Amino acid sequence: IQAVQVEYSADNGQTWNLLSSRTRNDGSYVWRMPTSGPTEYLFRISDANRPEIRVETQTKVSLKPQSVTRAFPNWVEMKQAIFGEVASASNLLARGDLDRDGDVDILDLLNLMDFGARYRPQKAGRLGGVDKASRVTLSKPRLVALSQDSVQIPIVVHSDVPLRGFQITLHFDDSKIAIDPTQRVMSETGMEIHAYRKGNAIQLFGYLEEQGGGVTVDGTLLTLRGKKQERFDADVSLDVTGVRFVSRQLVPMAVEIEDGSSLASEIPLKFELQANYPNPFNLSTQIRFTLPNAGPVKLQIFNMKGQLVRTLVDRHMEAGEHRVKWNGQNDQGAVVASGVYVYRLRAGNFKASRRMTILK
Repeated sequence: IQAVQVEYSADNGQTWNLLSSRTRNDGSYVWRMPTSGPTEYLFRISDANRPEIRVETQTKVSLKPQSVTRAFPNWVEMKQAIFGEVASASNLLARGDLDRDGDVDILDLLNLMDFGARYRPQKAGRLGGVDKASRVTLSKPRLVALSQDSVQIPIVVHSDVPLRGFQITLHFDDSKIAIDPTQRVMSETGMEIHAYRKGNAIQLFGYLEEQGGGVTVDGTLLTLRGKKQERFDADVSLDVTGVRFVSRQLVPMAVEIEDGSSLASEIPLKFELQANYPNPFNLSTQIRFTLPNAGPVKLQIFNMKGQLVRTLVDRHMEAGEHRVKWNGQNDQGAVVASGVYVYRLRAGNFKASRRMTILK
């Protein structure tokens, strides 16, 4: 039997109520039981294709609903609370604010994902407080023109430590650009990204599902696409509010927003591999390059013997400007020796290389 029908009775089997007409026969079924009404039930499981084949519980099952005021929200309810889809006086906001800081946000969602009913908030303040020693820098968003009709908005972030999740609200003039919240948001971080349109704003949050997981971002966190509207011009204002970043230890991080140009700019017309900075360097350096179109990209470090030291990038990347940090370590995580190294970029048929120097 691959699929079953699930029913319950609250009147000792006189009448049966359908819970699911067809669900996978995997040995369990999750029922979000009512918060009021009977507390004793009979259950009946039938073959979804042959209802005459069935089994019923022989004795009543007693259920004790959890108090609504104390129950943790489910994932859908948390998403609604984060996006502000519930009234400010809603009981859901009180239940979803796990860390009791006055807001339902990405930190609450991550705590719920990791700990569920085992979560116990501290008596006061945000869980662990803000980690001021670890900083995230968010560049003020700007438009990049893709074509005569379309634009993209890269969200560029630089973090000192691995990130577990984030939350950002992007404000724009919908008479100049249109952004579809149902679009598939592009991200190279592996995070699950969600977007919601609210007035002239797009609310975004993203996270890694793996408990204790983290990703260090030194470049584009995600990219949104938009359409130029009738009143589109070069003076398009993009602002961000409600910015929150959470580390892999589930600690809120200090955020600094860099001023950036909001003028619409064009996608670079050619491939270019720029000089790294700083050079020479000791601990780390940044490598910048531009791509006129999207495609597979490989950025690698070689020693002067031609031996591969580190692969920094080996994935599909969007058109635009990119920068990648190298921390002076090889693919095994060991710090390399002082000397001259070559970094090589391959993107489609384009190949380029430059030299850089590490001084200890």
